[in-house]
Amino acid sequence: MMKPITIFSFLSVICLSFVPHQIGATRIIALAPQASSTPIGIDLIQKICQQSPAKDVCISSLKSDPNSLKEDLKGLTMIAIRVASRNATDISGHVKVLLDDDSMEPAVQQGLNDCMESYLDATQQLDDSVVALLENSTKGIRARLDAAIAAADTCDDSLKGNEKLLRQKNLVFRQLCSNVLLFNKAMSPQSALSTGA
Repeated sequence: MMKPITIFSFLSVICLSFVPHQIGATRIIALAPQASSTPIGIDLIQKICQQSPAKDVCISSLKSDPNSLKEDLKGLTMIAIRVASRNATDISGHVKVLLDDDSMEPAVQQGLNDCMESYLDATQQLDDSVVALLENSTKGIRARLDAAIAAADTCDDSLKGNEKLLRQKNLVFRQLCSNVLLFNKAMSPQSALSTGA
C-alpha cells in the first residue's frame, strides 16, 4: 500500500501537469479571431452605398475589385480611392486623345488643356488621400477629395459652351469621389461603423 505522502505527491504531479496545458489553451482561445459584429465586404459596401445618390455606381465600382468582398472599412476606402484615381487617369487619357484632334478650335483646345491639368491635379490629390488614409486622417482625406472634386468643376468651367465633351465623365468622377467621402465619413470617430456599434 502506498503511503499517504506518496499518494499526495503523485496526485500533485498529475494536477500540476495539466496546468500548463490549461494556460496554453486559454492563450490559444484568447488569440483566436473573434466573430465581429462590424460588417465587412459586400455587406459593408451595400450598407454604405445605400447613402449614395448613385447607389448602383457605388456598389458596382467597389465590387469591380475582387478584394472588396473581404475588406473592412479602411480597405474599402482604399479601393474607392483607387477606383476614383483610375477614373481620373482614364479621363486624362481621353482628354489627350481629344487634344490630338487638330480640327478643334483654339478656345476648346485651351479648355481641354486646362482639364488635363485639372485631372493631373485630381490624381495627385487622390494619391495624397492614400497617405491621409494610412495616417487615419479623415480630415486629410476630406480635404484631398474636396480638391479632387473641385478639379472636375474647374474642368467644366474651362469648357464653357463645350461641356458635353466631358460632362458624363466629370459626373462619374464626382460620383466616385463622393463614394470615397461616404466611406471616409463612416470611418470618422462619430460614426457607428467606426465604433463597431
